[in-house]
Amino acid sequence: MQEALTNALRHGDTGRTVALRLDWTPDWVAVTIDNALRLPAAPAPRAENGHGLPGMRERALLAGGSLTAGPIGGVFSVAARLPTATKTAGVLPAPVPEVRA
Repeated sequence: MQEALTNALRHGDTGRTVALRLDWTPDWVAVTIDNALRLPAAPAPRAENGHGLPGMRERALLAGGSLTAGPIGGVFSVAARLPTATKTAGVLPAPVPEVRA
């Protein structure tokens, strides 16, 4: 999520809203981040492992999940689906603290 939001700030239209959606079940969590593309389009991210989109895909796969990313119309969308617990992690994720407004 952090990397996708950073990419939205670096490469997206910062005058428009970023949409973040979080869905979950006891078995998985899905995060979708959509941001408006900057016109003219910003240069494509570099393809280095551990950075940007390739790094996000690699980390999702290592956790047993998946990640898709790309432009759809005038929006760039990043969607990740990750298991809530993995055989390699050995523990459940820590509970998310309640946020009070």
